[in-house]
Amino acid sequence: MHVVDCIATNGKNIIPIDFRVYDRPRDGKTKNDLCGEIILSLVERGFNIRYICFDSWYSSKENLKLIDKLGLFYLCRIKRNRKINLSKKR
Repeated sequence: MHVVDCIATNGKNIIPIDFRVYDRPRDGKTKNDLCGEIILSLVERGFNIRYICFDSWYSSKENLKLIDKLGLFYLCRIKRNRKINLSKKR
């Protein structure tokens, strides 16, 4: 079994706050889909989030656009096959 999880940290403590079981054959969802679900869930539940840090695996176009749409900032490595437009300013 594989799990996509989300943790919160204040620099000292690490607290698990959400997770999804990855079972693509059963539900058809990718790990990126699950990541997006978790981000939306945290915002809907009222978590005070400003920054999201994640592995390059989750840097899909959809996730980056979702984070931007929610007015949040992200910190991640970008996969080599991603194209980024740096000219757009917020």
